[in-house]
Amino acid sequence: MIRFYGSALLDAYTPRRNWEENVVQVCVEACECSEDPLGYRAVFYIYDEELSAEEACRVFDNNFVVGASFLAKRQANLSRSGYSAPMTDKAISLIENKIGRNLV
Repeated sequence: MIRFYGSALLDAYTPRRNWEENVVQVCVEACECSEDPLGYRAVFYIYDEELSAEEACRVFDNNFVVGASFLAKRQANLSRSGYSAPMTDKAISLIENKIGRNLV
């Protein structure tokens, strides 16, 4: 029990590091059900010093894709590891608005 309270206190006073600090934008796209069972995917656009934020969103090589059904697990894993993931949170809320129910 002491270990639980100690970790809870440590979490309260230790800021979480942003795992997605180089992600400039996230958008949600429809995809084939063979790619993801929910039919949606989140596209995360990565910051590049040579490109502006708008240009980074147009460059296909500068992004990564996560299926909607994997976003909740990604969020849980990053949180358990002590990181924050604000763009994953944003993607989850966008997808939840589209499908009309919670992913979790």
